[in-house]
Order: sequence, then C-alpha cells, then structure tokens
Amino acid sequence: MSPDEPEQIPAVEDPAPPPVEVVPEGTGRVRPDQAIGPRRAFVVDASASMQLISTTLLRIAGFTVESFGSPAEAVQRSIDLRPDLMVVEPRSPGIDALATMRVLRELHRDHAPVVIWCTTVVPEPDQVDEGSRLGLRGVIIKPFRLEALTSLVLRVCRDEDRDRRLRELGVPSEQIASRSLDEHATRLWAQVEGETVAAAPRPLSMVRVTAGGAEVGAAVRGALRSTDTVGRAPDGSLVVLLPDVDEAGAAVVAARLTRAVAGVEQGARVVPVSRGPAEEPVELLERSLPEVTPRHG
Repeated sequence: MSPDEPEQIPAVEDPAPPPVEVVPEGTGRVRPDQAIGPRRAFVVDASASMQLISTTLLRIAGFTVESFGSPAEAVQRSIDLRPDLMVVEPRSPGIDALATMRVLRELHRDHAPVVIWCTTVVPEPDQVDEGSRLGLRGVIIKPFRLEALTSLVLRVCRDEDRDRRLRELGVPSEQIASRSLDEHATRLWAQVEGETVAAAPRPLSMVRVTAGGAEVGAAVRGALRSTDTVGRAPDGSLVVLLPDVDEAGAAVVAARLTRAVAGVEQGARVVPVSRGPAEEPVELLERSLPEVTPRHG
C-alpha cells in the first residue's frame, strides 16, 4: 500500500440482537414451576383494567409490582427503585415503548430492566430488532390466556438469569445473543442449565439434530421459538434444550424440526431425549451431550 493510499479499516458487524419470543394471540403454555426469587416489576398501560390484570398475575408469580398509566411516571420511579422487569403496552395513548426503553438504558446501562410488550398488534420486525437491543425479550399478543403472560414472564426471567450467568463465566455476548455456542461455551451452558433446573424440579427434554451445518442451524432456529437454546455438541451435531417440555412435547418439537431440516440435509436425524422420572438434570445433560459435561465418580 502506497503512503498516499488511505488505510483500509475492516468493517465491523454489529452483534446479532438478542432473541425475542413472540407469543401469538390466544396462545397458552403450562406455567413453569420455577422459583425466581425476589423481583420487582413495573406495569405501564393506559388501561386501568389491563394494569389490574397484569399486576395481579405478576404478584401471584411472586413479583413486587407497581403500575403506571404513563411511561414518564415509571421512568421517574425507576430512578429511586429500578425494576427487574417491565410489562409495557406499546400502543397505549401517550406511550412510546422504544423511547421509554432508550431512557431506561441511558439511566441504568447494563442493569436496565428486561421488557415484555403486551399489545394488540404484532409489531414489525424492525421494531422488534430495535427493541431487542434495548432490553425487549418477549411480545404477547392480546387477547391472551392469563397463564400465558405468567409463563412468558417466568421464561424471560429464567433466560435472563442464564444469560447473566454465562456472561459471568466468560461466554462472549455475541454467542449468547445468537444462541449458537462453540464447544467451550456449550460446556458452560450445560453447567448453567443444570444449576437452573436443579433449583426447581420440572419437565426437561432435549432434541438432538445429527447435522450441524449453517443451513441446518438456521432451519432449526427458525422452527423453534426464539428462547430455546441451540448449542453445538463436540461431534458437530446441534442440541436444543427444552425446559418445561415433557416427553410428549419433545416428540412434537422433534417432528417440527424433522420437517424443517428435511429440505436442507437429507441425512439429518432428529432425536428427542427426555428426562427420566428419577433422572437428575445433570445426568440428562451428560447422557445428551457426551464429553461436554463433567462426569461424576
């Protein structure tokens, strides 16, 4: 390169935004039986009735809750009492969810609350992408079954706990955001999931896909709800952890994944791996991820 030529600086791609789970209208899932510890939640909705419904559900789930009719009130309150979670109706009069989340991010940086949008209209993909960078982790579409909001909130909190723990263990943020982990990160992920599941017994299953190419990985992630973690096993296959899913549910997911990867790689095999009645979570992980989790004994 001659002295007169400008230095070429390689482009740096922005990291992928964290996944956001979108719960369709009328969807219900079994609430995870999970103790999440003390949490504080804010509800922001112009509707007094929706404030009441969301506040009641969150309190039953163990949260300390405050509700607000405008985001300005919630932001002001967060200066003195930062919430762990915020449920926002982004289409309520006078509520700009993205602007509110930007202010919270400026105030609290990495400790800004995770956010769930509770709305009547499916948001545009670009809105979800921008929201995910500001803390959006779930969208639930009205009307919804009452247990669906509680289930989504608990999953979001569980996933946030897992991601925080993975960051503490040194897993790169871009791997956590993409949910596609290398071998070292997969080992740590298995360790963290064992810690999480051991806190409260509940159904736990895995699905293993015996092909790990980029196209297969994209097909797998596309067929799953975004909060399911996809990790890479040492043999190159993909594994998907399914908390709160029993044997029957794992079979349903396996069938869905089989259809998703059939057109990508003919030889790909999808196998559900369910937790036995007396099997400890770590034992399931050891059986499902050979040579990834430490052996006992």
